[in-house]
Amino acid sequence: MCKRGSYTGRVKAKDLLPVLRDAFMAFGQDRAPRLAAAFAYYTMFSLAPLLFFLLAIAGYFLGQSAFQEQLFGANGHSGLLAQYFDAKTADFVKGLLASDNNQLSKGSGIATLVGFVTLFMGATGLFVQLQDALNSLWGADPAPRGGILQVIRTRLVSFAMVVLFGALIIAFLGVNTYLSAIAGRLGDVIGAGAFFVRLATLLLSAGMFTLAFAAMYRFLPSIRLSWRDVWVGAAVTAVLFAVGQTLISVYFARVSPGSVFGAAGSLVVLLLWIYYSGMIVFFGAEVTWAYAQRFGSQPGGAQNPDKKAALANKGSDLNPNASPREQQEAARTPEAGGQAGQAAPKRRGFPRLPRRQRPKAPPRPREAVPSITAALTNAVLAVLAVPAVLALRVARRFRLR
Repeated sequence: MCKRGSYTGRVKAKDLLPVLRDAFMAFGQDRAPRLAAAFAYYTMFSLAPLLFFLLAIAGYFLGQSAFQEQLFGANGHSGLLAQYFDAKTADFVKGLLASDNNQLSKGSGIATLVGFVTLFMGATGLFVQLQDALNSLWGADPAPRGGILQVIRTRLVSFAMVVLFGALIIAFLGVNTYLSAIAGRLGDVIGAGAFFVRLATLLLSAGMFTLAFAAMYRFLPSIRLSWRDVWVGAAVTAVLFAVGQTLISVYFARVSPGSVFGAAGSLVVLLLWIYYSGMIVFFGAEVTWAYAQRFGSQPGGAQNPDKKAALANKGSDLNPNASPREQQEAARTPEAGGQAGQAAPKRRGFPRLPRRQRPKAPPRPREAVPSITAALTNAVLAVLAVPAVLALRVARRFRLR
């Protein structure tokens, strides 16, 4: 087996087997199921503002009523959500977007501004937490310091992800309608029309998800990645995600796990779906990581050599030594200076007088589960998103009049 760094040939199908093996080992090494559980928790608080932005983006091109009919169905029982889950879960998600238009009267301009900021923070907060999880998988924990500009950049990239997913939803609904019509006609000629419709939808969703996951794996992590590093992992994730969603929908239709929890059944179904989807996304991130270490630019954060060394102890043939890319990332991370084979650069400027140095406590490892501060922050954003939705809906009604 040729180690990455000396591999210059063309990647073949058999070369992907070690990549998948490393991805499985890294999935357990990084405790990805715990990250998926934390991701599901954060997503529930960001679901309402995220759906609101997606509804606004897709509704602008398709129309609010047309998009809601595609998503929820004309009677709440024939939309995409009802097909993947059940009617109760579809009604639960629809209830997150419902608002009472008589709650607000005057002063809607200020309420609209506050509501937009709140929804923006809530919708992008999901991708911020996803970025933090991907940084942990890439060994870029803690992330390089960047000040307020880095925070703004992170929020803008997260909002770009929201817009991208909205655009993909528009393209999916449009092309899916066209392909369903063609597959239906083909099925009328040779039979098995439902099979062709399902197959066309599966292939379409796999192609759309490949673009979405490639952009997510490329831009969300704090380390520098190339497109070559992410395409294989994005394609594997898209196929697993498309097939997984079909299997999950069949499982929910046969088992109905939410029925045990009564009124909270819809919430439990959503949590399970997000949890399983999160594990697929993080496994795809591990595939992307393993492929990049063997055949890509071998990127990684300051902690990445430790991850490779741990996998080498479990039987992987990855080279645990720090690559030039990892040394560059370590130089950008003052907290991890020297951990990847290169010390942090010295500051330029006037020399300072020596002062008594106090011993620093070793940095505490970051937990994969959400902290109390993060939990309270997301809870406050979720509560503030409720009047924000009302404000935006009422303001839009007044503008239409």
